[in-house]
Amino acid sequence: MSKFLVMAGLLLASCQAIPETQAVADVHAFETGQELLALCDERSAHLSKCMGYIEAAHDMLDTLAALKDMPPRVCVSLGARPSSGQLRLVALKYLKANPNHLHWSASYSVLLALIQAYPCH
Repeated sequence: MSKFLVMAGLLLASCQAIPETQAVADVHAFETGQELLALCDERSAHLSKCMGYIEAAHDMLDTLAALKDMPPRVCVSLGARPSSGQLRLVALKYLKANPNHLHWSASYSVLLALIQAYPCH
């Protein structure tokens, strides 16, 4: 439950714009981008934790948008909802492309990855 509250707090704090700032990224979190990258390695014994973490971030964005607490940030075409595996690849791509962000909170990095991969226009 506490991971849920931390993620909800991070996402609610990002309601206006999604800045790539150190202050937001350094919010205390359970996982850093570096830790998530290790969890998401296909050889990891903790791959299911990786998948759950990323799925929770995605679902939290959807939930907050549905509750009208924030405008939609992640948009996909109807019937084109990404699979868990696709979400994992999106997060991995972002983390590997942004090694200077690996010390940031994993939830913030996943948020940025999903917004970049599935922007709302």
